[in-house]
Amino acid sequence: MLKRLKKVSLGMSMVAALVVAPISLQAGVGEGLSESSSAAMESPNFEHQLVRINTGINYIRISYDIMLEMPISEDAEWADLCVRTMDKKMVTDTLALDDVKNDAYFSTVMITNLILRRPVPPMSPAIIRLYYVASVIYKNKANSYILDEAGEKVIGSDGKAKQNGNQNYHIPDFNEFPDVTNLDTFVKFKKDSKVSLIKVEAKNGNSYTNVAKAIIALLPDSLQDKAKESRAELLVAREEVASTKGEVAVLEVWLDDEKNAGSPDIADKKEGLEVAKKKNEMAEKVYDEKEDIYFSILDQGALQIEADFDVSKVPLAKKVDNLLGLVDDGAINAGSLFTAAMIGIYRGLGEYDKELKAILVAQALTTLVGNQKQFLIERYKRMLVGTLMAIPNIAVGSYYLASGRGAISTYKDVVGAVLDGAEAQEEAAKAAAEAAKVQEAEEAAKAPSTETK
Repeated sequence: MLKRLKKVSLGMSMVAALVVAPISLQAGVGEGLSESSSAAMESPNFEHQLVRINTGINYIRISYDIMLEMPISEDAEWADLCVRTMDKKMVTDTLALDDVKNDAYFSTVMITNLILRRPVPPMSPAIIRLYYVASVIYKNKANSYILDEAGEKVIGSDGKAKQNGNQNYHIPDFNEFPDVTNLDTFVKFKKDSKVSLIKVEAKNGNSYTNVAKAIIALLPDSLQDKAKESRAELLVAREEVASTKGEVAVLEVWLDDEKNAGSPDIADKKEGLEVAKKKNEMAEKVYDEKEDIYFSILDQGALQIEADFDVSKVPLAKKVDNLLGLVDDGAINAGSLFTAAMIGIYRGLGEYDKELKAILVAQALTTLVGNQKQFLIERYKRMLVGTLMAIPNIAVGSYYLASGRGAISTYKDVVGAVLDGAEAQEEAAKAAAEAAKVQEAEEAAKAPSTETK
């Protein structure tokens, strides 16, 4: 498998760079853009690249929850918190999360890197942002505040907001590898009774079950039913693409596995791979057609909004605009992580055996505390599985990134039409006010003087 990675990784890094570049140009700079340059400058390493790949997958997963699982309203506080500019306090608070402290890799990498005599890789801004957003939208000790009747946070005698000490929940497991036999695992976190999204209620206006439905609500009423029907057909087509792409990935992994080198089934598997690729091509063609129809409806809606402007939709549009920016930045981060990982894998292949040995040496240390021994065992297992899955994970992950770009861009057109309408209305009001002032001044100048001489 290492030979396969060496052959493919450099080429994949170039492809990944091409995928993320257009996103970067459209959305501006995200925290992930430093990843590629970091991978090129850091000491050669291997395991850290697997962490990068899985972090990219986790951005796809958390974006799924933001777009399709989190209720949104015009006064949703969580939307504002997620898009906060990263500052020192955010970084400090995020690094203090129990989920960060108990991460198998970050809580023990300093031990193995000491054995390897290399610098400890820091938690990058892209990874910090991922943990931070997760701490906002999932129930956990960090965001479980006590609220008063007005929904405001109760401040204690120490001047800090009181927390309810909800120890029963935590953020999703960011170390769970996706499974190419189940494409849902690329877009959804593993089910866990201790993982739950926060409860969201609308104080003003309507609440929508997700961002996608909020986008449709921003359209003129005459197009909303048509958009809903088209989106339903698009989702069915997307699932078919994901299913067929999964079939391709499963067969490719089997053929790449050195354990199957002498199997009598190789010829059948190769033939099956060609069939699966053709099925995937047909599914993608159908998806593209459905996507074009859906996007054309949204484009039509964006144009009609100008003639059918509804000022009451502006507050919701502003919230959705923030979240689209957040997901767009998440795509930048994920793409940059994939690119950095492929660069890093190519440079770090020679470190693979050394890192496995360092993990085994670390397990024998008598200075380990808490769950560090178990964490090291987990790291060893993930090294073996992650190496086999590295290329399929980037391939499928890049597909989901690319497929989501069109939707985000078109959603922005709809939101932008509403915000442009609000801006035009505001400018018109200002112009009318200025005109009224000028007219008032002119009338005052024409009026006869009442002063006595």
